[in-house]
Amino acid sequence: GGGEDEDGDAALFEAANQFMQDRRVVHGMSLVVILHATAMASDQYDAPEIWQTYSYYMALACNLFFMVETTVRFVAAGSVQKFWDSGFARFELAVVIAGIAGLATGAKFLLLVPCVRLYRLMSYLPTLMALLKSAVNSVGAILNLVLFIFIVALCFGVTGRYVFRTDMDELTRSNFGTFPLAMLTIFQLLTGDAWSSVLFNAMESKPTLLAQLFACFFVLVWFSFSRLIVSNLFVAVILENFQVNDTIENIRKPGRVAAAGKLIRDSIAAMRARSAAVLAAKEDRPGRTTGADKHNLEDKMEALGYINKEQVEHEGGALVSNVDKQSVAKPSKFMLAVMDECTLPPDTKLEEIEEDEPERVLYMFEPSNLVRRGFTWIGNQFLFDVAVFGAIIASCIFLMVTPPYDDMIQYGLDGKQVFWLIDKELMDLWNTIFTIVFGVEFIVRAMTHGLIFTKNAYFKSGWNILDSIVLFFAVIDEFNLFADGKIAKVFRLARALRPLRLMKRNQGMRVVIDALICTIKPVIYVIFFSTFTFCVFALVGQGLYGGKLFRCSPGQALYPAGKLECSGPFVTTADKGSFLAPRVWENPTFHFDTYSDAVFTLFRMNTIKYVGILYDVMDVTEVHQSPSFNAHGENAFFFVAYLIVGALFVMNLFVGFIVDGFQANKGSSPADMMYTRFKRQINVHRPKYDMFPQPKSHLAGLTRQMVQTQYFQTFSALCVFANVIFMLADHTNPTPEWQSIVDLQNIVFFAELWVEICFFVVGYGFGCFINDPWKGFDLLVALGTSAGYAADDPRLGQFAKSFRLMRVIRLMKMIKAIRVILETLLNSIPQLMNILLLLFLVYSMFSVVAVQSYGLTKPGIRIGPALNFDSFPNSFHAVCMIVTGADWMSIFTDCSVSYPSCTPKFTNDPLDPDHFPYLGAGGYEGPDYTFGDCGSEFSRVFFVILKIVCENIMLNLFIGMILDNFSFITDEVALVEHPQWKTGASSDQVAELSDAFRRFDAETGFMSISALNALMCTLHQPLGFRNQEDQIEFTERDRVTHLMIRCELNVIRRAEYNQEDHRAALPIYRRVFVRREKRRRFEQAVSFDDVMYTLLFWRKPQMVPNRLKYERAQQRIPETVAMAQKLIIAGFFRMLVAERVQDLVVSKLNKRAALKAWSNGDVARQRRTLHIATEKSKEKEYADKNEMPYEEVTVPPSSFSLCKFAHQLERPSHILTQYQAIREMKVKVPKPYHGIEAFSNHASKDFVVLRFVDAAYADVFPGYVIADITQCTWGGWVQNNLQNDTLLEPSCTLIRGGNTKS
Repeated sequence: GGGEDEDGDAALFEAANQFMQDRRVVHGMSLVVILHATAMASDQYDAPEIWQTYSYYMALACNLFFMVETTVRFVAAGSVQKFWDSGFARFELAVVIAGIAGLATGAKFLLLVPCVRLYRLMSYLPTLMALLKSAVNSVGAILNLVLFIFIVALCFGVTGRYVFRTDMDELTRSNFGTFPLAMLTIFQLLTGDAWSSVLFNAMESKPTLLAQLFACFFVLVWFSFSRLIVSNLFVAVILENFQVNDTIENIRKPGRVAAAGKLIRDSIAAMRARSAAVLAAKEDRPGRTTGADKHNLEDKMEALGYINKEQVEHEGGALVSNVDKQSVAKPSKFMLAVMDECTLPPDTKLEEIEEDEPERVLYMFEPSNLVRRGFTWIGNQFLFDVAVFGAIIASCIFLMVTPPYDDMIQYGLDGKQVFWLIDKELMDLWNTIFTIVFGVEFIVRAMTHGLIFTKNAYFKSGWNILDSIVLFFAVIDEFNLFADGKIAKVFRLARALRPLRLMKRNQGMRVVIDALICTIKPVIYVIFFSTFTFCVFALVGQGLYGGKLFRCSPGQALYPAGKLECSGPFVTTADKGSFLAPRVWENPTFHFDTYSDAVFTLFRMNTIKYVGILYDVMDVTEVHQSPSFNAHGENAFFFVAYLIVGALFVMNLFVGFIVDGFQANKGSSPADMMYTRFKRQINVHRPKYDMFPQPKSHLAGLTRQMVQTQYFQTFSALCVFANVIFMLADHTNPTPEWQSIVDLQNIVFFAELWVEICFFVVGYGFGCFINDPWKGFDLLVALGTSAGYAADDPRLGQFAKSFRLMRVIRLMKMIKAIRVILETLLNSIPQLMNILLLLFLVYSMFSVVAVQSYGLTKPGIRIGPALNFDSFPNSFHAVCMIVTGADWMSIFTDCSVSYPSCTPKFTNDPLDPDHFPYLGAGGYEGPDYTFGDCGSEFSRVFFVILKIVCENIMLNLFIGMILDNFSFITDEVALVEHPQWKTGASSDQVAELSDAFRRFDAETGFMSISALNALMCTLHQPLGFRNQEDQIEFTERDRVTHLMIRCELNVIRRAEYNQEDHRAALPIYRRVFVRREKRRRFEQAVSFDDVMYTLLFWRKPQMVPNRLKYERAQQRIPETVAMAQKLIIAGFFRMLVAERVQDLVVSKLNKRAALKAWSNGDVARQRRTLHIATEKSKEKEYADKNEMPYEEVTVPPSSFSLCKFAHQLERPSHILTQYQAIREMKVKVPKPYHGIEAFSNHASKDFVVLRFVDAAYADVFPGYVIADITQCTWGGWVQNNLQNDTLLEPSCTLIRGGNTKS
């Protein structure tokens, strides 16, 4: 018996599990959820009885279904403990109990609790389910945050209760009269809705100035704490629990919706396969060359012994990742280790970059087709791009000045009728031209790249698809295919997409859009997630408050009266008297009567514009009964709960995901983050030089020293601070004494400012105002203030005086925390300009749509002379106000005006369906027009899209941009510096790179490639050769990286040469649009950025992302390797030449050594050398004695004589030797001076034969030299008789009093 019971329980358990996991059951229960939600949505306050009956029985059936489901789920769990351990089971059990209790008691709220089951539908989208799980997991953190906020708010609420008591009760409902109202007012300040009204009412409630200041302080403290800290805590919780990367991964996972997409993709793939089969024949066309015909250096390198071809093919073939092996020389063995580290491993899987080959387009046009070649030539022309860009700009301008209707008339001040700002016929002509230009561009691009199935097809780019959509609507509008009706209006509104064409032509905006696209898919899922929240709370709001917000005309049919008593006329008072008006039982614009109205009302609450609705709901009584003051104050809990969940949490998901998306756009790997930070550091520390040099005078140096002292800077800051304090203390109706003090200090500080500027001019020159932006800012302030003093208009003078308030910005540099913020803002300026331009284009599109939709809408609550959509400037202003939340609900109310409050169409034709003859007895009696003064029935869609796109997405780009820059600065502060850059480079280390680069760039910003070795010997590791002990280490790896760096820099410079040659070959009209490179002092000069990035790529590849390594392997590394092989070959031949030169130099050195050895061994030469040294010493003493430079002791010769020399190998046969010449003199005892005399006697009439006694020149001059010195007069030469020698030498010094003449 017991075994059978266990078998039966197991079978029941198994059956229950199979039942719950059955897909049909899951889909069936989802259908029941939808039916239950539709039943609750159809239960409106004024719904027919049959719908109410349907809703009741549908709720009963659905609750029974879910009760059965819960029972089966309990059986499938197997035990009470397992059932209770499941959070979903507990949640479902609580909902079932609430639904049954609602049916039993009739409690409306309990009947609406089952609407939370709508969240179960998220299971059909895995990403939404992941977001829901993240939200559930963050409940604990959110509850802790809410508890913290409640405790702090309780403290402020109690304080406000004692400070204000009932002082504010007569001024506003947002007061502190009771404890619940005090907490509600504190919550209102927390969310920021109408906080300024609370502030001013709080100040007005106090009689004294001190009490008003305290009231202002109290409100501002809580408001600032709430907006700056509490609200951002929600963002912090979101960033902690929600990850954009995880969401993106979930998006990529296949879900139930992915099946339909797979079918579509399979169909497209089959179509492409058929197309590829047709195009495959082109591979067999004759005349195609292969990679085997390309030039290769491999054989040459192998012949020289530098590489082993088989070894390279075996080991190094995959190191450049899919680069054609025949196109570049392979790396030699000593390069393999470096190449393996600086490029991707062979097994790294990334998208392959296929070789671009000409393809057939549109199934018929081959690459050689003349028609296609003609279109390709047109597309490559610069003037064609200029024409397209000019057409886009002009079409956008025309779009901004186009009125909503062709027959729209504006009346001028002189009574003339002004139809168009630009003539209508001229505008139509130009619009036709623009459409033709865009059509031609489409055809040219399609003929060049293909339409769909080619590799670079036109429609494979999202930007091109956008252009095609704009072109499609332009063609529809041009041919007037829908001349009348609402469809034509829609197609005319589609022209507002034209500004989007500008985005793809601006690189800066494309960078911003790329960052936005990284988060656009997660943001779309956040919108879906928010929609589910809207749906749930909208069902609750509709069920609780539907039909209860009606009220009678102001002051009529007060509670307990109601709709029945709200009838007949009543007397109302206006500015010009009293008149009778009918009582109206009216509903506010935002209410909960229908499901769509409830959703839109909640959307308004999401924009933190809820106070009016809150008090209306707190005053509700019953259906068809007038409201009563604070009749149901407990209804505020619904709004507080929704605002916490929907506004503060769900809507902050936008901020969190966009901020996280900016972080994800920088990369998720450590290499991505380190490389991104290094790029920013390079941009910050790039060498910068003054445009104008500083004066070099002594006075200028002293002035610079004084200005740079801490005392001077502190004194200047105190002057600015004191001047600002006096300006802030200015007020209306001052006393004469105070006004004189203010005027005196203005003059004193104005003079002090000009004194500073004079110091700047003396110390730094006039160019300092351009070199230093801060000094230029001071000059601008001084000139503006001077203009104010010189102006006759007192208002202009007062404005110019307050111009000096801007100098307070300079005080920010003295406070580190504020300086960080200021640096962040300054670094954000380039991105800020791109975002502002993007916002302008997006706002312009909505402004154009608003002009076309609401340009003729009648005035109302907000629409009037100050705010309207009559023209593009006014519409742009109104759109900005809507985005910033300035009473956009009233603007929406005016834009939603409909019949009978307006005239749908000004016409007298009774057959026109829009003819409404209610204006007087005869109806409308004016001229016929195609327009009226009503709003648009699509106003809800327009305003919702405008708020989501422009406010929740676009404006959050600013937050993401600023936080992105803040994260860079904070990362710099938190970074722990490591000598080998293991965690990336610090700011100081990059600054060291910049300082080292400055030594070799000659203040040009460019360095010669020949200085690379000196630069690397200067830098510390890892980019340089110098270690931490400041010693140079040069290993085999260093030699290889040095070679590759030098080669890559040469590749970069060669590419720049090609660009310069290309620019020089351009026509003059195109050179204007090409960026001119800065003139370089060195021939082979490279920039700071190129040098540092190249050093990083080869010396520290761990900081380079894999994607960048892959791109380099495809593009630059093959050229670098080829150049390295060529340099190795050139080095080999240079080595051979160097060996020969070395042999020659060694030979000469050996001869020099032989000469020195002979000189040291010759006694006569030694005595002559000693004599020369003695003479030079005497000359030096003579110069010192006469106080004259040593160089002036030597007297230069006054004339010169040329001697002829002739080389002869053999000794002449008839020659008179020196000995024979002395014998002819017949002296008894020959002396040394006799040889000089014999030489002098014969040298004037005979040739002189000389013989080399230097053995070093024996092989060069092995024979004799015959000298002709007969023309020498020997004037100025003297005979100097020494103890053992007699010398004939020139008398070329002042000591001897002679002068060399020949």
